[in-house]
Amino acid sequence: MEKVNKLLDVMEQKYPEIYKHSERVAMLCYEFGKKFDIDGVDRETLYIAGFLHEVGKCNFDKEITIGKEKYDLDNVYPLFSKAVICNLGDYDRIADIVSQHMENLDGSGYPSGLDVNNIHLYSIMIHLCDFYDSCRMNGDSHNTATTKIRKQTDVMFPKKMITPFIKMLVTDDLDLW
Repeated sequence: MEKVNKLLDVMEQKYPEIYKHSERVAMLCYEFGKKFDIDGVDRETLYIAGFLHEVGKCNFDKEITIGKEKYDLDNVYPLFSKAVICNLGDYDRIADIVSQHMENLDGSGYPSGLDVNNIHLYSIMIHLCDFYDSCRMNGDSHNTATTKIRKQTDVMFPKKMITPFIKMLVTDDLDLW
C-alpha cells in the first residue's frame, strides 16, 4: 500500500485535476459498493481501483505515437493505467479492473471491446462513477448528468445499477462538488 500512496502523492502534486477527479470517483465507488453489499477487502479493492483508474493519463499528451501509428490517449490510457498498477507489486486484480473501466456492455467500449459477459462488475461501477463525475466536471447539473446516464441504459450501464446509483447521489450526504 506504501507504493500506492506514493503514487497518489505524485498524482496530487503533479496532476491535481486528475487526482481530484480520481478521488471523487474513488469516494463514489466506496459508497456505491455499500449499495451492493460489497464490504471489507472487496470494497477497498473497488476504492483503490477507482482512485487509480486514470493514472495512465499522467505524463502523456492527448495524442501519442507508437511506431508510425497515432493514438488518442483516451482510447488507450486504461492499458497504461494497468501497466503502472502492475508495476506497484501485488495489484493484478486492481490492474485488471482498471483496464476494463471504459468497456461498454454492448462491446462498443475500449480498449478491448469487451461485452457485458466479460467485464468485471467493479469496472462497470467505476465506469458509472467516472461518467457521472466527468459530466459534473464539464459543468452538467446533477439532473443533466443523470439524464445522460439513463440514456446509456444497457449500452454502457446496466439498468439494475443506475437506479441505486442515482438514489445514492440523492439520499446520501455526498458533498463532492
